[in-house]
Amino acid sequence: MEISKKPPFDADTAEEYITGLCIQAKNERNRVFANDNAGRGTFNQVYSDLYMRLTGEEIAYRKVLEYFSQFEL
Repeated sequence: MEISKKPPFDADTAEEYITGLCIQAKNERNRVFANDNAGRGTFNQVYSDLYMRLTGEEIAYRKVLEYFSQFEL
């Protein structure tokens, strides 16, 4: 009898995981932006280093999802 091990991630699970990370980064980015700009006007908004880092993470997760959407897994 041959025992096969199931990989920890399949394509669907990986896509769900990365989508969750993307949503989490977006929500955290929005929270940081709201905190940084509480009481500021539209033309006085600031973009902190943390906000920019979270924006970069969200973009990276979206790029990964975009890349893998090219393939039929």
